[in-house]
Amino acid sequence: MPGPVAKQGTYLNYIIPSVNTRLRAYSSDIARFQKAGLIPELGHSVYGYYYVDGAYFEGLNVANKADWQYKLAKLNAMLGTDLQGRLYVVVVNANTVSEHETTAYIERSPLLAVAQVGKDAVSKNAVIVALGTKDGTTVDWSDASTGMPRGNEACLYDLAHNLTGAKWTRLLLFGI
Repeated sequence: MPGPVAKQGTYLNYIIPSVNTRLRAYSSDIARFQKAGLIPELGHSVYGYYYVDGAYFEGLNVANKADWQYKLAKLNAMLGTDLQGRLYVVVVNANTVSEHETTAYIERSPLLAVAQVGKDAVSKNAVIVALGTKDGTTVDWSDASTGMPRGNEACLYDLAHNLTGAKWTRLLLFGI
């Protein structure tokens, strides 16, 4: 059972410099969520020779964050090998971002819009899942988006509609 390994690569992203604004993520809610400290900076730097963080906890105190990172890294190792994808998970306090704000939080993609600004934009194969929890034991809401402006609707639908009510544990969410 080898551990997960991350490799940093570069590619030319044709979406970011495009003049077609429909390809870019935009949200008028970015400033509000940033001011509240709810938009993470998605990590891209490899550390400890093999690891890249992919789990973020905004407005929550979470025990054993390193274990969350490791479990997600193992899931990403499988996802990357099979589907050439990368999963980011953002867990947010659902008392701060309500179920009614998931569209503002992820579907209009402030996470993607912020990530598209810099050189470390998420790749087109990135999947960002946002989970809201009020009590740290149950997923109160979920939503998802990708680095592609269109496509993968069935996957995104499942991630947005089939995690609500799930127990909020690494094993149940990541299967590892």
